[in-house]
Amino acid sequence: MDIAGQQMLGNKVLTLAFVRRHGEVLLGYKKCGFGAGKWNGFGGKVEPGETIEDAAKRYISKSQLL
Repeated sequence: MDIAGQQMLGNKVLTLAFVRRHGEVLLGYKKCGFGAGKWNGFGGKVEPGETIEDAAKRYISKSQLL
């Protein structure tokens, strides 16, 4: 897993991860909310006490991808 980066938004830390394998990138289709109808990587808010990598893993796991 590659951690694409983090962004500070007010007091929130956000993460976005892209899953790569054999030169291909796995994207998710956003069905509702902000960005609905778009393809994107996986991520969201980093919880207090959580590392950026753990947050990215949690969002990927939450999406039942890996």
